[in-house]
Amino acid sequence: MNAAIGGNAERPLQFFPVAIGQYRDHPPLDTKTEVAGIAELLAPFGAETRDWEVEEIDRGLEAVDGRLREWSEPQNAGDTILYWTGHGESDGDQRALLAHALSPRPLATSGITPQQLVSYLTAREAHRKGKDGWAIVIIDACKSARFVELMSADVNRDPAGARNFLLVATSGQGTANLGTFRKVLSTVLTVTFRADDSIDLWHLATELRRNLDGCPVEVKTVPGRAMLHRRVPVLTQTSLDQLAEIETVLDKLSDDERRHFVPKASGAELGEQAWYFEGRQEERHQILTWLDTVHRGLLVITGAAGSGKSALLGHILVHTQPELRRVLEAAGQLTPLPAASPQPCDPFHAVVHLTGATPRDLVARIARAAGLETPPASEELNVQSDWLINGMRGRGQPFTLLVDALDEAYSPLATADRILRRLATLPMTRVIVGTRRSPHEGPDLSQPDDRYLLDALGAVADTATVVRVGRDSDAMTRYVRRRLTAAARHGVLQAEQRQIDHAAHAIGALDRE
Repeated sequence: MNAAIGGNAERPLQFFPVAIGQYRDHPPLDTKTEVAGIAELLAPFGAETRDWEVEEIDRGLEAVDGRLREWSEPQNAGDTILYWTGHGESDGDQRALLAHALSPRPLATSGITPQQLVSYLTAREAHRKGKDGWAIVIIDACKSARFVELMSADVNRDPAGARNFLLVATSGQGTANLGTFRKVLSTVLTVTFRADDSIDLWHLATELRRNLDGCPVEVKTVPGRAMLHRRVPVLTQTSLDQLAEIETVLDKLSDDERRHFVPKASGAELGEQAWYFEGRQEERHQILTWLDTVHRGLLVITGAAGSGKSALLGHILVHTQPELRRVLEAAGQLTPLPAASPQPCDPFHAVVHLTGATPRDLVARIARAAGLETPPASEELNVQSDWLINGMRGRGQPFTLLVDALDEAYSPLATADRILRRLATLPMTRVIVGTRRSPHEGPDLSQPDDRYLLDALGAVADTATVVRVGRDSDAMTRYVRRRLTAAARHGVLQAEQRQIDHAAHAIGALDRE
């Protein structure tokens, strides 16, 4: 793609979150997790996150105006992704509002309107005075579809207005589940375009719209004009023929398997075509033995934030999928299991990534996988839970459920106590759960004293098997060495092997996950 048409790969990319998670009159939202997750997804594209220094509860109308004015007056030409996340409301007609921290409830006044946000976008375009650069505006809020439609209509009224951007809604006329957009963006960047060093925003919009179940993604650009470029080229250790075979097998997996568990199992950067998983032989053997010998009950994989629980579960999933295991072993990406290791074959009936999922979402997923009828329409968790348990008890057939990121679910304690714990008590039913001990754990937080999530699961010695994932300095050292060596081999990193060895040992020796 010609740089003059497709955009400059060296032009800076700014990730500009407008996240409001604390409110005076509205329920709080965990917007920090969404911002951090999306920043991680954009990191391979060189995105620099522009943090908002204002305390969340102080992000009222004046603070929001200042934040948006900062975005609309860029100091340097470049591309930008504006990510608004928080509460929103719409009457489905001409009124749609985004809440700031001091907006009243119900949200009928004193919010940000579509027209106001368009004015900031227009001001940004005018401030840049015709310089190159594109924008993506993402509205991750309840009823954001109508908000984006009204933004698009307002833009269309000005034929000479800004025309090099996308407008993205993450929900229709209902409630937005935080985490949904992050999962969709992960799918698009790490699965759909995983082998592409440059992504046309026109095609990006098509894939976002498809994965967001038809939510409005308004395209205000033309094919070839705006490109999202990786700053680090895609690395691959695999021939094109082998890569094509792997992709064919991956396409047969469920969305959660393909976009969450398999990337975690690879241990690679988002979008990188390589597999670096190291260590965890004892934990892997324990889990595979449980799958091979236990016919009912609960298995919990737990450890501190960042300890590798998801990677381990992804590793287990890959080894229990015969066709995927075969193509990865043939490509030299996966080491075969030891001859003495249990090798259960395709044991999972449902595999679910719980980030942002409500209890009702989980009930529907299990019911579909188990061949049950449509769950009742009631929003009451007890009604949903009782219906599911009764239906599963009446099946009379084996069922194994694998879920990860319980701690990131919409209602983790309720999900654990009312659904997962009860399922694990049924005959011929097995439940494997990846979770932190407590909903109060986090990568930058001190270790909490409680173990509320394990207690809600009923994960005690007599009723459950608990596998604790701790630090493994040797595996970490090997992992870092392999990653840096591959980067040096592909010319991405300028370093001698002795420097790589020194860095690997230094990182492996750190007392961190």
